[in-house]
Amino acid sequence: MWKIIAVKEIKSGLRDRSLYLVAAFLYILIAFAALTSYLRYRTYSADLNSSAELFKKEWQEQHANPHSAAHFGTYLFKPLTTLSLLEPGLSAYTGTTYRVEAHYQHLLDWSQADQDDGTMRFGELTVAMIFQLLMPLAIVALGYRSISGEQEQGTLKMLLSHQVKPVELLSGKILGTYLLLLMTILPVLLILAAIVLVTDFSSWEKLTLWIMLHLVYFFMVTAATVIISAGCRKSGSSLLVALLAWMLCTVILPRSVAFLTDRAHPLPSRHTFNEQLEQGYSKGIDGDKDRDGRYEDYKNKILKKYGADSVQNLPVNFDGLSMQNSEDYQSKVFKKYSGIVENILFDQQQLYELGTILSPYSALQQLSMGLSGTDIYHHVDFHRQAGSYRDKFIRKLNMDMAYSGSKYLTYDYQVGPEFFKNMAGFRYHQPDLTVVLNHHRPAFLGMIILLLALVLSIKLFAKNLIS
Repeated sequence: MWKIIAVKEIKSGLRDRSLYLVAAFLYILIAFAALTSYLRYRTYSADLNSSAELFKKEWQEQHANPHSAAHFGTYLFKPLTTLSLLEPGLSAYTGTTYRVEAHYQHLLDWSQADQDDGTMRFGELTVAMIFQLLMPLAIVALGYRSISGEQEQGTLKMLLSHQVKPVELLSGKILGTYLLLLMTILPVLLILAAIVLVTDFSSWEKLTLWIMLHLVYFFMVTAATVIISAGCRKSGSSLLVALLAWMLCTVILPRSVAFLTDRAHPLPSRHTFNEQLEQGYSKGIDGDKDRDGRYEDYKNKILKKYGADSVQNLPVNFDGLSMQNSEDYQSKVFKKYSGIVENILFDQQQLYELGTILSPYSALQQLSMGLSGTDIYHHVDFHRQAGSYRDKFIRKLNMDMAYSGSKYLTYDYQVGPEFFKNMAGFRYHQPDLTVVLNHHRPAFLGMIILLLALVLSIKLFAKNLIS
Protein backbone atom coordinates (compact mmCIF):
# COMPACT_ATOMS: atom_id res chain seq x y z
CA MET A 1 0.00 0.00 0.00
CA TRP A 2 2.83 2.45 0.80
CA LYS A 3 4.20 1.85 -2.70
CA ILE A 4 0.83 2.72 -4.22
CA ILE A 5 0.65 5.89 -2.14
CA ALA A 6 4.21 6.85 -3.19
CA VAL A 7 3.38 6.38 -6.89
CA LYS A 8 0.21 8.44 -6.48
CA GLU A 9 2.21 11.19 -4.78
CA ILE A 10 4.71 11.25 -7.66
CA LYS A 11 1.96 11.42 -10.30
CA SER A 12 0.17 14.15 -8.40
CA GLY A 13 3.42 16.13 -8.04
CA LEU A 14 4.22 15.84 -11.75
CA ARG A 15 0.83 17.42 -12.55
CA ASP A 16 1.54 20.35 -10.22
CA ARG A 17 2.99 23.40 -11.96
CA SER A 18 4.66 24.55 -8.78
CA LEU A 19 7.12 21.65 -9.11
CA TYR A 20 8.38 22.98 -12.42
CA LEU A 21 8.61 26.53 -11.10
CA VAL A 22 10.65 25.37 -8.11
CA ALA A 23 12.85 23.21 -10.35
CA ALA A 24 13.46 26.05 -12.81
CA PHE A 25 14.39 28.41 -10.00
CA LEU A 26 16.80 25.87 -8.50
CA TYR A 27 18.39 25.11 -11.87
CA ILE A 28 19.04 28.80 -12.52
CA LEU A 29 20.58 29.32 -9.07
CA ILE A 30 22.72 26.18 -9.29
CA ALA A 31 23.91 27.03 -12.80
CA PHE A 32 24.88 30.53 -11.71
CA ALA A 33 26.62 29.28 -8.55
CA ALA A 34 28.48 26.54 -10.44
CA LEU A 35 29.60 28.94 -13.15
CA THR A 36 30.90 31.57 -10.74
CA SER A 37 32.63 28.87 -8.66
CA TYR A 38 34.29 27.42 -11.76
CA LEU A 39 35.47 30.84 -12.93
CA ARG A 40 36.81 31.58 -9.45
CA TYR A 41 38.56 28.19 -9.32
CA ARG A 42 40.08 28.64 -12.78
CA THR A 43 41.24 32.20 -12.04
CA TYR A 44 42.78 31.22 -8.72
CA SER A 45 44.48 28.15 -10.20
CA ALA A 46 45.93 30.25 -13.04
CA ASP A 47 47.14 32.90 -10.58
CA LEU A 48 48.61 30.24 -8.30
CA ASN A 49 50.50 28.53 -11.13
CA SER A 50 51.83 31.77 -12.60
CA SER A 51 52.87 33.10 -9.18
CA ALA A 52 54.52 29.83 -8.22
CA GLU A 53 56.44 29.76 -11.52
CA LEU A 54 57.51 33.39 -11.10
CA PHE A 55 58.90 32.88 -7.58
CA LYS A 56 60.50 29.58 -8.59
CA LYS A 57 62.28 31.28 -11.49
CA GLU A 58 63.44 34.18 -9.31
CA TRP A 59 64.67 31.76 -6.67
CA GLN A 60 66.53 29.41 -8.97
CA GLU A 61 68.26 32.06 -11.09
CA GLN A 62 69.82 34.08 -8.30
CA HIS A 63 73.47 34.35 -7.23
CA ALA A 64 73.53 35.10 -3.52
CA ASN A 65 74.88 34.34 -0.10
CA PRO A 66 72.73 31.51 1.36
CA HIS A 67 71.58 33.56 4.33
CA SER A 68 70.79 36.58 2.16
CA ALA A 69 68.76 34.21 0.01
CA ALA A 70 66.95 33.04 3.14
CA HIS A 71 65.93 36.65 3.80
CA PHE A 72 64.77 36.95 0.20
CA GLY A 73 62.76 33.77 0.73
CA THR A 74 59.84 32.60 -1.36
CA TYR A 75 56.09 32.05 -1.20
CA LEU A 76 53.94 28.93 -0.89
CA PHE A 77 50.37 28.85 -2.17
CA LYS A 78 47.51 26.81 -0.78
CA PRO A 79 45.91 24.78 -3.59
CA LEU A 80 42.15 24.63 -4.09
CA THR A 81 40.60 21.17 -4.14
CA THR A 82 38.22 20.26 -6.96
CA LEU A 83 35.41 19.77 -4.42
CA SER A 84 35.82 23.41 -3.46
CA LEU A 85 33.94 24.03 -6.72
CA LEU A 86 30.89 22.84 -4.80
CA GLU A 87 31.84 23.78 -1.24
CA PRO A 88 34.38 26.63 -0.82
CA GLY A 89 33.82 26.57 2.95
CA LEU A 90 36.33 28.70 4.84
CA SER A 91 38.77 29.04 1.93
CA ALA A 92 37.64 32.61 1.17
CA TYR A 93 38.47 33.70 4.74
CA THR A 94 41.52 31.74 5.91
CA GLY A 95 44.24 32.99 3.57
CA THR A 96 46.03 31.32 0.68
CA THR A 97 49.66 32.53 0.76
CA TYR A 98 52.51 31.56 3.10
CA ARG A 99 55.75 33.56 3.20
CA VAL A 100 58.98 31.61 3.69
CA GLU A 101 61.56 33.91 5.27
CA ALA A 102 64.50 33.75 7.67
CA HIS A 103 63.91 34.91 11.28
CA TYR A 104 60.13 35.20 10.80
CA GLN A 105 57.36 32.65 11.20
CA HIS A 106 54.40 33.82 9.12
CA LEU A 107 50.72 32.94 9.15
CA LEU A 108 48.65 32.44 6.01
CA ASP A 109 47.69 35.70 4.36
CA TRP A 110 45.88 37.16 1.36
CA SER A 111 42.32 35.83 1.72
CA GLN A 112 39.64 36.52 -0.86
CA ALA A 113 37.47 38.22 1.76
CA ASP A 114 40.26 40.75 2.39
CA GLN A 115 40.17 41.74 -1.27
CA ASP A 116 36.43 41.47 -1.90
CA ASP A 117 34.15 43.52 0.31
CA GLY A 118 31.08 41.74 -1.06
CA THR A 119 32.36 38.35 0.08
CA MET A 120 32.98 39.68 3.57
CA ARG A 121 29.54 41.27 3.84
CA PHE A 122 27.28 38.79 2.06
CA GLY A 123 29.23 35.58 1.61
CA GLU A 124 29.18 33.59 -1.61
CA LEU A 125 26.39 31.94 -3.56
CA THR A 126 27.66 28.37 -3.85
CA VAL A 127 26.26 25.00 -4.84
CA ALA A 128 26.65 23.79 -1.26
CA MET A 129 24.77 26.79 0.08
CA ILE A 130 21.88 26.15 -2.34
CA PHE A 131 21.74 22.46 -1.40
CA GLN A 132 22.04 23.01 2.34
CA LEU A 133 20.15 26.27 2.87
CA LEU A 134 17.70 26.74 -0.01
CA MET A 135 16.86 23.18 -1.00
CA PRO A 136 14.95 22.62 2.26
CA LEU A 137 12.63 25.47 1.24
CA ALA A 138 11.97 23.71 -2.06
CA ILE A 139 11.21 20.50 -0.17
CA VAL A 140 8.84 22.37 2.13
CA ALA A 141 7.06 23.78 -0.93
CA LEU A 142 6.63 20.24 -2.28
CA GLY A 143 5.57 18.49 0.91
CA TYR A 144 3.89 20.83 3.37
CA ARG A 145 0.39 19.86 2.12
CA SER A 146 1.05 16.14 1.85
CA ILE A 147 -1.03 15.13 4.91
CA SER A 148 -2.69 18.37 5.98
CA GLY A 149 -4.05 18.75 2.44
CA GLU A 150 -5.73 15.33 2.73
CA GLN A 151 -7.31 16.45 5.99
CA GLU A 152 -8.60 19.69 4.47
CA GLN A 153 -10.07 17.86 1.48
CA GLY A 154 -11.69 15.26 3.71
CA THR A 155 -9.86 12.38 2.03
CA LEU A 156 -7.70 11.40 5.01
CA LYS A 157 -10.47 9.57 6.85
CA MET A 158 -11.49 7.89 3.62
CA LEU A 159 -7.95 6.61 3.07
CA LEU A 160 -7.69 5.31 6.61
CA SER A 161 -11.10 3.60 6.35
CA HIS A 162 -9.89 1.61 3.31
CA GLN A 163 -7.47 -0.45 5.39
CA VAL A 164 -4.59 1.97 4.81
CA LYS A 165 -2.43 1.89 7.91
CA PRO A 166 -1.30 5.30 9.20
CA VAL A 167 2.36 4.22 9.05
CA GLU A 168 1.94 3.13 5.44
CA LEU A 169 0.28 6.41 4.56
CA LEU A 170 3.02 8.50 6.17
CA SER A 171 5.81 6.34 4.74
CA GLY A 172 4.28 6.43 1.26
CA LYS A 173 3.94 10.21 1.37
CA ILE A 174 7.56 10.62 2.48
CA LEU A 175 8.88 8.22 -0.15
CA GLY A 176 6.79 9.75 -2.93
CA THR A 177 7.87 13.31 -2.11
CA TYR A 178 11.50 12.25 -1.80
CA LEU A 179 11.50 10.38 -5.13
CA LEU A 180 9.87 13.39 -6.76
CA LEU A 181 12.70 15.53 -5.42
CA LEU A 182 15.32 13.05 -6.67
CA MET A 183 13.82 13.12 -10.15
CA THR A 184 14.23 16.88 -10.06
CA ILE A 185 17.74 17.17 -8.61
CA LEU A 186 19.51 13.98 -9.78
CA PRO A 187 20.37 15.30 -13.29
CA VAL A 188 22.01 18.34 -11.70
CA LEU A 189 24.00 16.17 -9.29
CA LEU A 190 25.25 13.98 -12.16
CA ILE A 191 26.37 17.02 -14.18
CA LEU A 192 28.17 18.54 -11.19
CA ALA A 193 29.82 15.20 -10.38
CA ALA A 194 31.02 14.90 -13.98
CA ILE A 195 32.57 18.39 -13.85
CA VAL A 196 34.43 17.59 -10.63
CA LEU A 197 35.64 14.17 -11.83
CA VAL A 198 36.84 15.52 -15.17
CA THR A 199 38.85 18.13 -13.26
CA ASP A 200 40.29 15.59 -10.81
CA PHE A 201 39.16 11.95 -10.84
CA SER A 202 41.14 11.12 -7.67
CA SER A 203 38.49 12.91 -5.59
CA TRP A 204 35.79 10.35 -6.48
CA GLU A 205 35.62 8.82 -2.98
CA LYS A 206 35.07 12.13 -1.21
CA LEU A 207 32.69 13.28 -3.96
CA THR A 208 30.61 10.11 -3.65
CA LEU A 209 30.29 10.53 0.11
CA TRP A 210 29.54 14.25 -0.33
CA ILE A 211 26.63 13.43 -2.64
CA MET A 212 25.35 10.61 -0.42
CA LEU A 213 25.34 12.85 2.66
CA HIS A 214 23.35 15.50 0.81
CA LEU A 215 20.85 12.88 -0.37
CA VAL A 216 20.44 11.72 3.24
CA TYR A 217 19.97 15.36 4.27
CA PHE A 218 17.26 15.82 1.62
CA PHE A 219 15.50 12.71 2.95
CA MET A 220 15.65 14.02 6.51
CA VAL A 221 14.15 17.36 5.47
CA THR A 222 11.47 15.55 3.45
CA ALA A 223 10.56 13.29 6.36
CA ALA A 224 10.46 16.25 8.77
CA THR A 225 8.23 18.22 6.37
CA VAL A 226 5.72 15.38 5.96
CA ILE A 227 5.75 14.67 9.71
CA ILE A 228 5.02 18.34 10.42
CA SER A 229 2.20 18.17 7.88
CA ALA A 230 0.81 15.15 9.72
CA GLY A 231 0.90 17.04 13.01
CA CYS A 232 -1.03 20.04 11.67
CA ARG A 233 -4.70 20.19 10.78
CA LYS A 234 -4.33 22.92 8.17
CA SER A 235 -1.81 23.46 5.38
CA GLY A 236 -1.21 27.06 6.43
CA SER A 237 -0.17 25.93 9.89
CA SER A 238 2.00 23.19 8.38
CA LEU A 239 3.80 25.70 6.16
CA LEU A 240 4.35 28.10 9.05
CA VAL A 241 5.74 25.43 11.37
CA ALA A 242 7.99 24.05 8.63
CA LEU A 243 9.40 27.51 7.88
CA LEU A 244 9.97 28.15 11.59
CA ALA A 245 11.79 24.80 11.87
CA TRP A 246 13.92 25.75 8.84
CA MET A 247 14.81 29.11 10.41
CA LEU A 248 15.60 27.46 13.74
CA CYS A 249 17.91 24.83 12.21
CA THR A 250 19.68 27.00 9.62
CA VAL A 251 19.85 30.44 11.24
CA ILE A 252 19.15 30.53 14.98
CA LEU A 253 20.79 27.35 16.28
CA PRO A 254 24.05 27.57 14.25
CA ARG A 255 24.64 31.16 15.30
CA SER A 256 23.70 30.49 18.91
CA VAL A 257 26.03 27.50 19.15
CA ALA A 258 28.83 29.47 17.44
CA PHE A 259 28.39 32.28 19.98
CA LEU A 260 28.53 29.84 22.89
CA THR A 261 31.64 28.09 21.56
CA ASP A 262 33.40 31.43 21.15
CA ARG A 263 32.52 32.37 24.72
CA ALA A 264 33.59 28.98 26.06
CA HIS A 265 36.93 28.96 24.20
CA PRO A 266 37.96 32.56 23.39
CA LEU A 267 40.90 33.09 21.06
CA PRO A 268 43.73 35.49 21.93
CA SER A 269 44.05 38.60 19.80
CA ARG A 270 46.68 38.80 17.06
CA HIS A 271 48.51 41.43 19.12
CA THR A 272 48.60 39.13 22.17
CA PHE A 273 49.85 36.24 20.04
CA ASN A 274 52.66 38.34 18.55
CA GLU A 275 53.63 39.58 22.03
CA GLN A 276 53.84 36.00 23.28
CA LEU A 277 56.14 35.08 20.40
CA GLU A 278 58.43 38.07 21.00
CA GLN A 279 58.60 37.55 24.76
CA GLY A 280 59.09 33.80 24.39
CA TYR A 281 62.00 34.22 22.00
CA SER A 282 63.59 37.07 23.91
CA LYS A 283 63.22 35.79 27.48
CA GLY A 284 62.93 32.04 26.86
CA ILE A 285 60.18 29.49 27.54
CA ASP A 286 59.84 26.45 29.79
CA GLY A 287 62.71 27.53 32.05
CA ASP A 288 65.19 28.26 29.24
CA LYS A 289 67.65 31.14 29.42
CA ASP A 290 67.11 34.43 27.62
CA ARG A 291 68.43 35.10 24.12
CA ASP A 292 71.90 36.23 25.22
CA GLY A 293 72.24 33.31 27.63
CA ARG A 294 71.28 30.80 24.96
CA TYR A 295 73.77 32.35 22.54
CA GLU A 296 76.64 32.06 25.04
CA ASP A 297 75.78 28.47 25.91
CA TYR A 298 75.65 27.46 22.25
CA LYS A 299 78.90 29.25 21.45
CA ASN A 300 80.69 27.49 24.31
CA LYS A 301 79.25 24.17 23.17
CA ILE A 302 80.60 24.61 19.62
CA LEU A 303 84.01 25.85 20.84
CA LYS A 304 84.30 22.81 23.10
CA LYS A 305 83.23 20.48 20.29
CA TYR A 306 85.99 21.71 17.95
CA GLY A 307 88.58 22.50 20.64
CA ALA A 308 88.86 26.15 19.58
CA ASP A 309 89.46 29.19 21.76
CA SER A 310 87.43 31.62 19.61
CA VAL A 311 84.81 31.51 16.88
CA GLN A 312 87.32 33.00 14.42
CA ASN A 313 89.45 29.86 14.79
CA LEU A 314 86.62 27.42 14.16
CA PRO A 315 86.87 25.22 11.04
CA VAL A 316 83.22 26.05 10.35
CA ASN A 317 81.32 29.31 9.93
CA PHE A 318 79.89 29.94 13.38
CA ASP A 319 77.58 32.63 12.03
CA GLY A 320 75.65 30.02 10.00
CA LEU A 321 75.48 27.63 12.97
CA SER A 322 74.38 30.38 15.35
CA MET A 323 71.65 31.60 13.02
CA GLN A 324 70.32 28.07 12.63
CA ASN A 325 70.34 27.60 16.40
CA SER A 326 68.34 30.81 16.67
CA GLU A 327 65.93 29.55 13.99
CA ASP A 328 65.45 26.28 15.88
CA TYR A 329 64.54 28.08 19.09
CA GLN A 330 62.26 30.49 17.28
CA SER A 331 60.44 27.50 15.75
CA LYS A 332 60.14 25.96 19.21
CA VAL A 333 58.52 29.14 20.56
CA PHE A 334 56.22 29.46 17.56
CA LYS A 335 55.08 25.85 17.76
CA LYS A 336 54.26 26.25 21.43
CA TYR A 337 52.05 29.32 21.06
CA SER A 338 50.57 28.42 17.69
CA GLY A 339 49.79 25.00 19.17
CA ILE A 340 47.81 26.71 21.95
CA VAL A 341 45.80 28.65 19.34
CA GLU A 342 45.24 25.49 17.28
CA ASN A 343 43.97 23.62 20.35
CA ILE A 344 41.52 26.44 21.07
CA LEU A 345 40.29 26.29 17.48
CA PHE A 346 39.89 22.52 17.72
CA ASP A 347 38.06 22.83 21.04
CA GLN A 348 35.70 25.35 19.44
CA GLN A 349 35.16 23.03 16.49
CA GLN A 350 34.44 19.98 18.62
CA LEU A 351 32.02 21.89 20.85
CA TYR A 352 30.27 23.33 17.81
CA GLU A 353 29.93 19.88 16.26
CA LEU A 354 28.44 18.51 19.47
CA GLY A 355 25.72 21.11 18.94
CA THR A 356 24.97 19.69 15.49
CA ILE A 357 22.81 17.07 17.19
CA LEU A 358 20.19 19.84 17.19
CA SER A 359 20.58 20.79 13.53
CA PRO A 360 21.15 18.52 10.50
CA TYR A 361 22.09 21.64 8.54
CA SER A 362 25.08 22.31 10.81
CA ALA A 363 26.15 18.67 10.77
CA LEU A 364 26.04 18.47 6.98
CA GLN A 365 27.83 21.80 6.59
CA GLN A 366 30.79 20.61 8.69
CA LEU A 367 31.03 17.29 6.87
CA SER A 368 30.73 19.03 3.52
CA MET A 369 33.61 21.39 4.30
CA GLY A 370 35.71 18.52 5.61
CA LEU A 371 35.24 16.41 2.48
CA SER A 372 35.92 19.44 0.28
CA GLY A 373 39.17 20.26 2.10
CA THR A 374 37.91 23.71 3.09
CA ASP A 375 37.43 23.33 6.85
CA ILE A 376 39.56 24.58 9.74
CA TYR A 377 41.44 21.26 10.01
CA HIS A 378 42.71 21.51 6.43
CA HIS A 379 43.73 25.12 7.00
CA VAL A 380 45.77 24.18 10.08
CA ASP A 381 47.19 21.12 8.33
CA PHE A 382 48.41 23.20 5.38
CA HIS A 383 50.00 25.73 7.74
CA ARG A 384 51.79 22.94 9.62
CA GLN A 385 53.15 21.38 6.42
CA ALA A 386 54.18 24.80 5.10
CA GLY A 387 55.89 25.60 8.41
CA SER A 388 57.74 22.29 8.40
CA TYR A 389 58.93 22.95 4.85
CA ARG A 390 59.99 26.46 5.86
CA ASP A 391 62.15 25.11 8.71
CA LYS A 392 63.91 22.60 6.43
CA PHE A 393 64.32 25.28 3.76
CA ILE A 394 66.06 27.75 6.09
CA ARG A 395 68.12 24.98 7.71
CA LYS A 396 69.58 23.91 4.36
CA LEU A 397 70.65 27.49 3.58
CA ASN A 398 72.19 28.10 6.98
CA MET A 399 73.99 24.76 7.02
CA ASP A 400 75.47 25.39 3.59
CA MET A 401 76.80 28.69 4.86
CA ALA A 402 78.14 27.02 8.02
CA TYR A 403 80.08 24.29 6.21
CA SER A 404 81.01 26.12 3.01
CA GLY A 405 84.49 27.06 4.20
CA SER A 406 83.71 30.76 4.49
CA LYS A 407 84.87 32.54 7.62
CA TYR A 408 82.86 33.89 10.52
CA LEU A 409 80.87 37.05 9.71
CA THR A 410 81.93 36.96 6.02
CA TYR A 411 79.15 37.35 3.50
CA ASP A 412 81.19 37.35 0.31
CA TYR A 413 80.47 33.61 -0.11
CA GLN A 414 77.82 33.03 -2.78
CA VAL A 415 76.09 30.12 -4.48
CA GLY A 416 74.48 30.07 -7.89
CA PRO A 417 71.49 28.59 -9.75
CA GLU A 418 72.80 25.01 -9.56
CA PHE A 419 72.54 25.07 -5.76
CA PHE A 420 69.11 26.69 -5.65
CA LYS A 421 67.66 24.35 -8.29
CA ASN A 422 68.60 21.36 -6.14
CA MET A 423 66.50 22.56 -3.21
CA ALA A 424 63.30 20.52 -2.86
CA GLY A 425 60.02 22.20 -3.77
CA PHE A 426 56.89 22.22 -1.62
CA ARG A 427 53.90 20.00 -2.26
CA TYR A 428 50.87 19.90 0.00
CA HIS A 429 49.57 16.41 0.84
CA GLN A 430 45.84 16.33 1.50
CA PRO A 431 44.59 14.27 4.49
CA ASP A 432 42.89 11.05 3.39
CA LEU A 433 39.21 10.23 3.87
CA THR A 434 39.61 8.39 7.17
CA VAL A 435 41.38 11.37 8.74
CA VAL A 436 38.60 13.71 7.57
CA LEU A 437 35.85 11.50 9.00
CA ASN A 438 37.72 11.14 12.27
CA HIS A 439 37.94 14.92 12.62
CA HIS A 440 34.21 15.30 12.02
CA ARG A 441 33.03 12.27 13.96
CA PRO A 442 30.55 14.28 16.14
CA ALA A 443 28.86 15.75 13.06
CA PHE A 444 28.66 12.32 11.41
CA LEU A 445 27.16 10.76 14.54
CA GLY A 446 24.82 13.73 14.86
CA MET A 447 23.38 13.09 11.40
CA ILE A 448 22.89 9.40 12.18
CA ILE A 449 21.11 10.16 15.47
CA LEU A 450 18.85 12.74 13.84
CA LEU A 451 18.03 10.33 11.00
CA LEU A 452 17.10 7.56 13.46
CA ALA A 453 15.00 10.02 15.48
CA LEU A 454 13.07 11.02 12.36
CA VAL A 455 12.45 7.39 11.35
CA LEU A 456 11.20 6.54 14.85
CA SER A 457 8.96 9.61 14.93
CA ILE A 458 7.14 8.41 11.79
CA LYS A 459 5.37 5.75 13.84
CA LEU A 460 4.66 8.20 16.67
CA PHE A 461 3.02 10.77 14.39
CA ALA A 462 1.22 8.08 12.44
CA LYS A 463 -0.74 7.20 15.60
CA ASN A 464 -2.00 10.77 15.79
CA LEU A 465 -3.67 10.40 12.39
CA ILE A 466 -6.32 8.07 13.81
CA SER A 467 -7.08 10.27 16.81
